[in-house]
Amino acid sequence: MKPFIETAWVPEKGLATVALHNTYGVFVGCANCHDDDMDMCNDKTGLQIAMHRATIKYYRNRRDDIKSRLAGLNQLFYSMKHSKNFNPTSYENKMLQRQIRNLKDDLATIKEMIAVEEQTMREYISEKDKFYKKIRKNRNKNIELDKNN
Repeated sequence: MKPFIETAWVPEKGLATVALHNTYGVFVGCANCHDDDMDMCNDKTGLQIAMHRATIKYYRNRRDDIKSRLAGLNQLFYSMKHSKNFNPTSYENKMLQRQIRNLKDDLATIKEMIAVEEQTMREYISEKDKFYKKIRKNRNKNIELDKNN
């Protein structure tokens, strides 16, 4: 399956939805515009936040898959280790240890990717909030100036 992204925007409700389709499944992220921000509601911001959320769901799915694979290999190693015929220097054990190490590295990487994506989304929302407050403040100044003139 060729990966693709599907987006939807409902301006009346301030609802943005992004669906990531790939070989691992469909991962949907949604973003609702807060009632206080309806004056600044737009599709670009909503779809960006929804994309972050869908990406995080995808990463979490991959993380869970890696965890289950790692648990299986660890169980295999545990069973092998307790065998009376276990040879720690055997080719099989070395390959198993390499696969376990690779999955542990992959797990650490995916956890870092999740943390980075979550932090990026928080910063994006925070910066948008600051920007919107600044615009509203300038708007209010202009309204006051118009009233005085």
